[in-house]
Amino acid sequence: MQQLTSQAVTINQLRTENKRLKNDIRCLKNINSRDIIFPNTDERGLGDPDTPTNLSDKYFY
Repeated sequence: MQQLTSQAVTINQLRTENKRLKNDIRCLKNINSRDIIFPNTDERGLGDPDTPTNLSDKYFY
């Protein structure tokens, strides 16, 4: 009987974790569906000290 109780607790914990992970996936999909711009990053070349930092966003699309 104790083993069944232990298994039931484990199943409930895993169901809760599964719900949380599904929610996290849904949230990440929503975030990734938008166009996100990360200014002042190395992708723009701003990690190089010789690159000017006053660049307009219109050049990076």
